[in-house]
Amino acid sequence: MKMTPRSRGLARFTALGATATTLLQSLSAHAEDKIGLHYLHYQEGDDRITVGDTVLSFETDLGVDHTLAGSVGYDSISGASPAWQTTTPIESAEDLANRIRRVEQAQAATPEIILFYEPDYRNYAVEKVELEDTRTSADVAWTSRDKKRNELTVGINYSEESDYVSAGGNVQYLLYADDSKNRSYRYGAAFLYNVSDVFTTLYRDVDKENLYIGNFETGVNQVLSPNSFMSVNAFFNYEHGYLSNHYLTILRQYDANADGEIGPEEVFLATDTRPDERVGGGIAANFVQSFGDSVAAQFSYRFYADDWDIQSHTIDTELSWQVTDPLLLYAKYRWYTQTGAWFFKDADARDNQFAIVGPGSADERLGAFNAYTAELGTQIYCGYGLYVDFGGAWYEQSNGFNSVSLMGGFTKKF
Repeated sequence: MKMTPRSRGLARFTALGATATTLLQSLSAHAEDKIGLHYLHYQEGDDRITVGDTVLSFETDLGVDHTLAGSVGYDSISGASPAWQTTTPIESAEDLANRIRRVEQAQAATPEIILFYEPDYRNYAVEKVELEDTRTSADVAWTSRDKKRNELTVGINYSEESDYVSAGGNVQYLLYADDSKNRSYRYGAAFLYNVSDVFTTLYRDVDKENLYIGNFETGVNQVLSPNSFMSVNAFFNYEHGYLSNHYLTILRQYDANADGEIGPEEVFLATDTRPDERVGGGIAANFVQSFGDSVAAQFSYRFYADDWDIQSHTIDTELSWQVTDPLLLYAKYRWYTQTGAWFFKDADARDNQFAIVGPGSADERLGAFNAYTAELGTQIYCGYGLYVDFGGAWYEQSNGFNSVSLMGGFTKKF
């Protein structure tokens, strides 16, 4: 079990072909020495974020009882992210001084961060804010097996961006129920410690904020027949600390003249602010059925709920086909739906402003929406233990957001 740190909303998908291969080999999988190099190009619609992600991975057996695996990655991130912004130019030093005075007056009335001020709220607009960054990451995991082939896996991971650092560890234990190894139990825990830059009032400075994330998981794996396999697991997540996104903004109302009404001049630009705690969990089930040596199908379902009032359902289906000895094809479809967080307001909604105190976010990923992902991929065996794989995925949400991902790379087995 491994938890991955923030990636600016990028929904990473596993190497195309790796999942399909697992479908055909899941009942008789064994470790192999291998090294892989893959590149992922991710592009959001409407000229938003573009990501180039390069990952070098390895896995090696250290005798029959130990396996070492790991990866290093480098991401380049560019583009623009939409957020509320002021649009009226500052006309004079007096105008600037007045705006600063109004911001400081509102800031004195709230613990939330007020960023700036627009004299008429109708001049606020959601505009794309340019960003450019790079991310480096690394992880390593060691697996040890006892005489009964039960497995203990311990791992660590680290990633760094210009404004974000994440470090964590994980442990998982796989226990076989008996010598037949048709049933096994899985127990796991993971922890992340993140440090993020956060803008202060009037963008005057940048503070550091911490985030702690814990994840606990338990499940059972069961071989049903020589051609079928299923697993069921339950998970629990706990997050505490800075859970907001300092790149995103909202609009807050402040009754500065205390007349009981909010005028056009009493709306302020503020930071995205979320509760500093999140508790969630759910269940997941997975079923794999192979048809001979060339075709396999997979079906999985996941339910999640948390105290932000978000509930989600995920259904995955996948079909893989070993067309010839060198050629494997696979197709995958994912359907997802979720309810919105209790503190979310869509920027396009009629009621899109928040009170001067309390959580608030316009992040569309916290709203209610449906989504689907369609993937197609292939893996080709070139001989001498070399596998080349490539493919693509299309993702679309009911709120209009979409993205495309293209991936290619190779794996060398020894």
